[in-house]
Amino acid sequence: FWSTVMLVTGFFGEFNDGSALGLGPAMWGLLSGAAYFYIAYMVWFGEVKKVAVSAGGAVLKAHNTLAWFVLV
Repeated sequence: FWSTVMLVTGFFGEFNDGSALGLGPAMWGLLSGAAYFYIAYMVWFGEVKKVAVSAGGAVLKAHNTLAWFVLV
């Protein structure tokens, strides 16, 4: 869900003239960024991290790779 929010709000920020719901590109970018940081939080510290730790092994290693990929 949050990845869709990030993509849609980012799209409106990139391709509007300020008339999309009365919000300018900066506000759309802020909304898109908030969704991105929520995703990053969930990968690093939230439910995704808890599931990876409980699975352990290769899943945890893959999670750590994903976490750095999302951050960088």
